[in-house]
Amino acid sequence: MYVKGGNIWLARPDGSHAHRVTRDATRRLGYDHPTQADGGTIAALRGTYLQRFTRGGRRLGRPHRVSAGLTGPGSLHEVAEATEISPNGRRVALQKTLLQGTYDPNTGRKGMTILSVTVEYRSASTGKRLREVHQPGDYYQSPSWVGNGRLLVFAPYNSYAPEVLVDTLGGSTQGWFSDEHSGEPDPFARQPLDDGELAHAGDKIAFVRGTNVQGDWGGALFEVDTVTSMSEIPTPFCSFVPPGPGPFSGPSWSPDGTSLAWANRTGVWTATLNPNSGDCGVTPHLVVRGGKQPDWSRG
Repeated sequence: MYVKGGNIWLARPDGSHAHRVTRDATRRLGYDHPTQADGGTIAALRGTYLQRFTRGGRRLGRPHRVSAGLTGPGSLHEVAEATEISPNGRRVALQKTLLQGTYDPNTGRKGMTILSVTVEYRSASTGKRLREVHQPGDYYQSPSWVGNGRLLVFAPYNSYAPEVLVDTLGGSTQGWFSDEHSGEPDPFARQPLDDGELAHAGDKIAFVRGTNVQGDWGGALFEVDTVTSMSEIPTPFCSFVPPGPGPFSGPSWSPDGTSLAWANRTGVWTATLNPNSGDCGVTPHLVVRGGKQPDWSRG
């Protein structure tokens, strides 16, 4: 699944048999961050609203407002991003960014100050907020589900604290690991870790290592680590630099854990991993030109 032309699309892993799920995107208001539950329910953001669909495009329930947006009165604004629906389709996690300043539609967020970045759990059916994951001074972002009751949460700008955390809906957040796991104990040499996902079998994690923003993505790569348990630090397995211009939207695992999907400004890419190669042995293929924000579902 991916976004193209503002609408949500489904396709086979090689990009064939593409099917458009939504048809009402406009140039100014399209869909973002689509995500799919195991049963086929699709959740996505459109502006300040969370919406759900079947794979055939039928809307499920009414849209739920989950952020105030950028155009309201006053100097405070908030943006919802990085939607992730739980495997059972009951909850949605998302990233919220609180900004201060005057919004200029010609420049977007430029010139606005980021006050906080947090993660929220919400009911998929009602939009009700169930929990906020927040630590003053830290940016908690890029949520990714581990089963139906836990999230991976990333804090890429932490200098002395874990960059990858595990949060439980019941109310606890535990640090898991940071870039020191790859042999760099100096916090000033630490690289950001962000935008990751655990394989469905729970035996591997893939994430972005390095700065991965517009204008500064040249050193970013995808790292794959082997995972024994969520209480043990994972072991670096392999890494590779994705081709083409960045920044990159983070990796998404195939159901069998053998391949990854990601996107850059060119489109959606996939690659199969070779476990016997330190560079992951990948041969990337551009499967959807112009696509973005891929989410490899089990359906």
